[in-house]
Amino acid sequence: MTAAGFPCPFADRDVCIGCGYEIYTKTAMHTLMREYTRLFGLKQAVEQPDAWRYGKILEQAILPAVAEMLAAMKLLYGADTTGLLDIVERGLALADHSI
Repeated sequence: MTAAGFPCPFADRDVCIGCGYEIYTKTAMHTLMREYTRLFGLKQAVEQPDAWRYGKILEQAILPAVAEMLAAMKLLYGADTTGLLDIVERGLALADHSI
C-alpha cells in the first residue's frame, strides 16, 4: 500500500511481511512455485530425455530460492510466514497432482 502511495491500513505494524496488502514477496513465491510445478511435471515425463536437467534446476535453483526466502523472512523480520508457507504447500500439492 505504501509503495502505491496509499496510507498503510495497519500503521501499528512494524513490517509489511504477513500483511495481505504486501504483494511483491507473495508474487515472487507464486512465481517460484509455479516454476517448481512446471519443472517437476517435465521431470516426471517418462519420454523426457532431459529430465535430469529439470531435476538439477529444481535442486540447485528453485528449492534453494524458496528456502532462502522463507529463512530470510523469519530471520530479518520475525514475521508470521504462514502466508508464504501456504503458497509453498499449494505449489507442492499442484506438482504432486501433475504426475
